[in-house]
Amino acid sequence: MRLLAAGLLAGCAAAPPMPQPTGRAVELQEVVFHPQKRYQCGPAALATALDASGVTVSPDALVAEVYLPDRKGSLQSEMIAAARRHERVAVRIPGTQEAIVQQLEAGTPVLLLLNLGFSWLPVWHYAVVVGYAPQEPSYVLRSGTSRRAIMSTGALARSWAYSEQWAVVLSALDRIPVSAEPKQWLAAVAPFESLGRYELATQGYQAAVARWPDSALAWTALGNVTARRAQWAAAVRYYGKAIALQDSVITRNNRASALGELQCRALAIADLEAARRLDSQGRYAAALADTLAGLPAQGACPATLGDGDSES
Repeated sequence: MRLLAAGLLAGCAAAPPMPQPTGRAVELQEVVFHPQKRYQCGPAALATALDASGVTVSPDALVAEVYLPDRKGSLQSEMIAAARRHERVAVRIPGTQEAIVQQLEAGTPVLLLLNLGFSWLPVWHYAVVVGYAPQEPSYVLRSGTSRRAIMSTGALARSWAYSEQWAVVLSALDRIPVSAEPKQWLAAVAPFESLGRYELATQGYQAAVARWPDSALAWTALGNVTARRAQWAAAVRYYGKAIALQDSVITRNNRASALGELQCRALAIADLEAARRLDSQGRYAAALADTLAGLPAQGACPATLGDGDSES
């Protein structure tokens, strides 16, 4: 069965002291603090974010996963991969301060990458935002060796810009962050599927279709992982929902594959013909031909396949 598929290096330094904000603040005081060891802000910040998501792990246990001694820092890709190994999604949120505040108001700290140096002499640093004081305005961070580092919104904006506003929140696969967008969430879940962790990927995609029921991409992703689990009838239903929202060559091809597994040759051929009409430039011609070649020679479509499962 053939399915079509729908770094900065960070070293560390202590954040400079900032004035304490005044007025009413949103602060997640229960978020654990792990003071960093020399250059190891990546493990400390990641342990903080993981703990907030429900996974207790020490920075020392994460050093081997994310810290590169030769470079005295941690790559963003390694931080994301380490979160995945602990069954958490590290999902990129919009690069706006509004998104940070939105997450804090929802009770979720934000892991971000700052440059505490200069454009010509960067000092990369991971920190976790745990509070916001709107009257100053300032942020409260778990940063370096400071449990409550205070940084003005202007200072954070300048330091954050160098990383192209890289910020992630960590969550379980059945809990989508409030400021997450569909494509970012699906992209964060997809590696679980690629690694063969289909049950976890299914959780993430099911959460996506519940949150964004009008997303054809989310329904296609759920159909794909369901097909990989050989749950063909369910995959056909999910593909049908995607096609009803937005017809596409990829979804038609993948549903044809699932229909073939169900011995529904005629329905599969109808999908492939529809896919060819959509593929006006012949970009997917070879893939569609492969799918056709893999269909059963004769059809024996089960009666249990509902009438609405492939009628789109």
